[in-house]
Amino acid sequence: GGTDSARAHPLGVLMPQGPTQPFSYKFGAWKPDRPHLVNPSFPPNMEEYFNGGEVALTTAQNCIWTAQGYRPYLPLAGSVALPAACLGAIAGYDTSGALHVYAGTAADLYSLESGAWVSRSKTGGYTATQWNFQVYGACVYATDGTDPIQTLTMGSGVNFADLDDTDPAPKCQVLGVIRDFLFAGNLAPGSVSPVPYGVQWSYVANPASWPTPDTQAAYAAQAGQQYLYPEYGPVMAISDNESFGLLFQRSGIQRCEYVGGNQVFQFYTYEKKRGALGQNAVARVGNKYYFASPDGFFMTDGNNTTPIGYEQVDNWFFANAKASALGNVCAAADTRNKVVYFAFQSTSGTTLDSILAYNYLEQRWSYCAQAHELLFQGLTSDGAWAPFGFDTSHKYGGFTGAPSSATLETIDFNFNAGGRTLITQMRSLSQGTSQMRAAARAREQDPIVWTPYYAGNTRDNLVGLRSEGVYHRLGVNLAGDFGFSIGATVWPVNSGVM
Repeated sequence: GGTDSARAHPLGVLMPQGPTQPFSYKFGAWKPDRPHLVNPSFPPNMEEYFNGGEVALTTAQNCIWTAQGYRPYLPLAGSVALPAACLGAIAGYDTSGALHVYAGTAADLYSLESGAWVSRSKTGGYTATQWNFQVYGACVYATDGTDPIQTLTMGSGVNFADLDDTDPAPKCQVLGVIRDFLFAGNLAPGSVSPVPYGVQWSYVANPASWPTPDTQAAYAAQAGQQYLYPEYGPVMAISDNESFGLLFQRSGIQRCEYVGGNQVFQFYTYEKKRGALGQNAVARVGNKYYFASPDGFFMTDGNNTTPIGYEQVDNWFFANAKASALGNVCAAADTRNKVVYFAFQSTSGTTLDSILAYNYLEQRWSYCAQAHELLFQGLTSDGAWAPFGFDTSHKYGGFTGAPSSATLETIDFNFNAGGRTLITQMRSLSQGTSQMRAAARAREQDPIVWTPYYAGNTRDNLVGLRSEGVYHRLGVNLAGDFGFSIGATVWPVNSGVM
């Protein structure tokens, strides 16, 4: 071969004008909010193998990011169907360490027993539009905002019953546990107008007793009530924590600290710009809380709030999510894969048909398409936090299904600074079966023209193709359980000036 002079490559390497030389590119972050043109002055900072650098993606679908690569998304695998749509669910351990799952429909409450849903409703049933659950000690509690709080002893209780004694609990929309108290939020008392920005907490270490706030009985029991600032909207979620709690309003977050005495808790608003979209929009990982807010995606530790979707997926989310269904967003953490799922309804959808997946250690996003009825965070039998859900047939299950095909596509980038390039060959740096394609265009305003998908040959996984232009994209389609995908190698040839 010849030894023609080399010219500068826009990603910091040299591209020959003569014989074809391969360049390997690592698939970077999916950031649909950013312009679809790589910054040619940004130098690569990658291991030597990726001599072409790292290129961000316009598409990262049906995959999750873990351990420096994209891996298959395992979809929800529902197997046990409720009689009707699920409006809320929880999983928790009883005092003997046995795991129990509870779920609610519009008319009934159920427990999952020996692979079947068993009705545990009180006499007369319910007329619920949503359910919110909480585990405290040996009991599970449920509220629908209309009926009294329901309670059942896990593992031994027969049916749910009203949490109602001489000191009746308030009707409410959401429940939570802070320190040794059961909290009720978004209050709906029968005798006065609803107080959506109000919270009330039980007798210390006794969630069955709720003395009337601001009475001597309440002071003695450390029970109480607090009305938060109404300008931050209704209480959407209550975090569970031992030393302090977080009360998520729609556009603000209150920190709630135990101080004892007649005051019991001290409240202050540390986040005044954002809160939770809905009662299921917050997922906890350790002492960090990941949540969907009316202005994007964030993480808070109770002291500071950090944006995790800014310049990455916030704009894409609001452009692709149905505005009237934003309150239905469901968040759940997968602590083994270090991913938080945010399920939402697309603009054309009728249910939760889309998921944004966020790797909270490596700050990478991806997108998955699957229809759900509900997504929630639960405990596995060996103690890990994992996402569970109900599909559109009301079937309950975990995210252990057979993966569908995944798609990865890069942003536009230019191999030949100041000129055109012809891509002649391509190889997917992936396990499993993959198909490859490339796209080209002369100007950013021109339509993107993709080649067909081609499968790699059986000898070295190469495909031959012809994609000629100034700007290029690389695309890979990965079938089933492809293991991982980290990038692609291409063979570009200088094909002239612009």
